[in-house]
Amino acid sequence: MPRNSCVDIPLSILLVCAVMAAYANVYANAFLYDDNILIVHNQFLRNWDYLRDLFRTSLFAGNPDASAYYRPLQALLYLLVFQTAGLSQVAFHLLNVVLHAANACMVYKLGRKLDFKPVVVFLAALLWALHPVQTEAVTYMSATADSLYAFFCLWGAIVLLPDFTPRRMLAAALLMIFGLLSKESAISFPLLAMSCFYLMSDKRFDLKSYFRFWPLLVIAGTYVFLHFAFLPHGLAAPKVAGAVDKFGSLATLPRYLGFLLLPRHLHMEYDLPVYSDIWHADSLAGIGLAVMATIQILRERPGHSLPFSWGLCWFAAALLPSFLVNAFYYEHWLYLPSAGLFLGTAQSAALFMERHGTLKRGSVALMLLLAFGAGLLTYRQNRIWRDPVVFYTHIFAQGETAARAHVNLGVVYLERGEYEKAAAQERIAITNSNDTLATAQNNLAVALSLMPERDRRSDEIQTHLLRAVEINPDFYPALDALALFYDRQGDAAKAEIYRERVEGVRRKLRF
Repeated sequence: MPRNSCVDIPLSILLVCAVMAAYANVYANAFLYDDNILIVHNQFLRNWDYLRDLFRTSLFAGNPDASAYYRPLQALLYLLVFQTAGLSQVAFHLLNVVLHAANACMVYKLGRKLDFKPVVVFLAALLWALHPVQTEAVTYMSATADSLYAFFCLWGAIVLLPDFTPRRMLAAALLMIFGLLSKESAISFPLLAMSCFYLMSDKRFDLKSYFRFWPLLVIAGTYVFLHFAFLPHGLAAPKVAGAVDKFGSLATLPRYLGFLLLPRHLHMEYDLPVYSDIWHADSLAGIGLAVMATIQILRERPGHSLPFSWGLCWFAAALLPSFLVNAFYYEHWLYLPSAGLFLGTAQSAALFMERHGTLKRGSVALMLLLAFGAGLLTYRQNRIWRDPVVFYTHIFAQGETAARAHVNLGVVYLERGEYEKAAAQERIAITNSNDTLATAQNNLAVALSLMPERDRRSDEIQTHLLRAVEINPDFYPALDALALFYDRQGDAAKAEIYRERVEGVRRKLRF
């Protein structure tokens, strides 16, 4: 057991208090982006009778045009919150803040189980918890999956340490399953566990020693098989990226490093080019970082830089799932990867300073100052999420042309009764997406139908609804709208056809 364990509880309490202070201004923040699909308009949260549906449908079952993920534990938490507090912004924000505070304690506990120094672990966990790059995973209500799967992965790693016995492996396997039911990224847990073995064992370069992790690998393989073989069509997301996208994935590495070192102009919907070859500055820089990290890990022997090598292993393992999907550039994907990197870097730096007699008090003061500054930046970043119009215009102010952001801003204007503005945003979304978003076409039709003299726009409304269905034949909001449209036109036969298609889609989303 790590020495000085008597300080663990007070330091953990300090971590919780720091998180609560940094996120004290989020509770009035509005529902944004997928919050409307997952929470506000999610019929499955309205009644306990839908409990079974949470485990046999996609997370986005209410909107087939959105990415379909199987995350029943996230949906279950939303059901519990909704049934307890209704559509309370405070309650849903509190869920994420509490999870983040718990994860800060888990990061601290993990560092202690790795036998890192208590003060060093506390400072690393504090900086990780208050870093503004985490706001996307905490302040964004729909990002609960990130903190939830991270909680189970961190807990699983803690359970495995220090000796990786079969009994510990069984408990970790159960936690991995909970992680997979929270977010697909938990599939990286076997690699996270191996990275901890790499740090703790003298047999770190003996490949046979890693066979002990076979139960975790079996779970990962079984999950992949079930995910793609038995889930309904459209539920086996995310899509695996092509070889071309890998060059863009490499380009994310220097950008992610920039987020951690200089967290400025943070926002959603980064527009990263898709490179067809490696001869670009970002891709080459990413390759350089990957090569240097690999050399550091493979040449490592016990010493002051071993924890840093472990941090690199953890970072790479946790970030790997994001390299396997097309949309591979989000701040919240740094949530779990950065935890190990912060811990390993801090411990190695402390060992280096101790070995060379560097003043410790000044270093501790500097880390506390950095954490305080990070907390202030987080507090300020939270304000951007307060109002939908401010939030989306902030994205556009960074030079992004994200069609999805324009779609969502259009929805905001729809809800506010500003139909001309809503239509303008949806038209921009259609243009920026090369007309590939069924949602944009459907929302444009809705905006037009709510404007004065909608009867004169009936042909245009019909055109946009048909286009939405053409883009996505299973997009039942448009199918529903078409059924209503033809009812108003007196065409009962066509209306019935679209009602039957709606029911077919609903059946398809269950398994």
